[in-house]
Amino acid sequence: MSELSNDAVGFAPLAPPTVWQGWDAFVHRAPAPARDAADSAWSQAEREDYHSELAVMRTPAMDSVFTAVRRLLLVNRRQQAGARRGLIISGPATTGKTTTMMALGRSFQLADARQHPGQAERRPVLFISVPPAATPKMLVSEFARFLGMPLTDRLNQTQITGAVCDLLCELGTQLVLIDDVHLLDTQRRAGAETSDQLKYLGERIPATFVYSAIDVETSSLLSGVRGAQIAGRFKIFRHRPWRMRPGRIGRSGTTSCAPWKTCSGCAHTARAAWSNTPPTCTPAPPAGSAASPTSSAKPPSLPSPKAPNGSPSSC
Repeated sequence: MSELSNDAVGFAPLAPPTVWQGWDAFVHRAPAPARDAADSAWSQAEREDYHSELAVMRTPAMDSVFTAVRRLLLVNRRQQAGARRGLIISGPATTGKTTTMMALGRSFQLADARQHPGQAERRPVLFISVPPAATPKMLVSEFARFLGMPLTDRLNQTQITGAVCDLLCELGTQLVLIDDVHLLDTQRRAGAETSDQLKYLGERIPATFVYSAIDVETSSLLSGVRGAQIAGRFKIFRHRPWRMRPGRIGRSGTTSCAPWKTCSGCAHTARAAWSNTPPTCTPAPPAGSAASPTSSAKPPSLPSPKAPNGSPSSC
């Protein structure tokens, strides 16, 4: 097995996060600072690059996901074997589920790096996406690809699975993020076997698993005996589009307008605008009209991460 590289230098800026070098670059890449749009030294290309990197802002859904995962990490800390608890982020398409999960992994890895300084060989987070029409060997090969393990056609599923599990244990992986699990059709043989492979990996790897799926409640993943096992081990978090409802009182005793103002202020700070008009609280459109745009969120800390330059991160 070849030695794992700890350096993301040399990879394309947009390398996929489903390989370690791309993921590590995503975690440690500092966002470009906002500048005055009237600054003559700011070229048009620099402006386009800045605005193409969308800001990640905090929403109540993001806070809830982080709180749930933090508790699961504590519950699973002493679980040596057997059924560990996990989380499924489920919701409609384009509501920020993948963004939420990636921000979760980024915050956790930064916190882990502070707790284990000088241990660059650690891989505290693994992030993959379920390939279409996945088989058990295709799924575990995605794990191996993230880790940079060389694969040959001569290796069978059992050999790859054993090598992946052993390496993840050695590298201290504690959080496994798997996107697009709704692609697993357990009504087909390949999908059912791949679901069993996920269950086996969850028992072999001492980590907390977090899935992301489109409306998993209506998919075949939670049907039958296999679905009952998944539903019993995983908590489902419903990731809905975020809309402001003026006048509605939340559990904290504040109206839903308050978090919307906070998020609007973050967006206003991040954007490079000609004016400095403070954000306002505008009611959501009535039912039946076009939905208000949803925004992804920057997570609370696990504990609160700091930016690469050492300063505390903010929304």
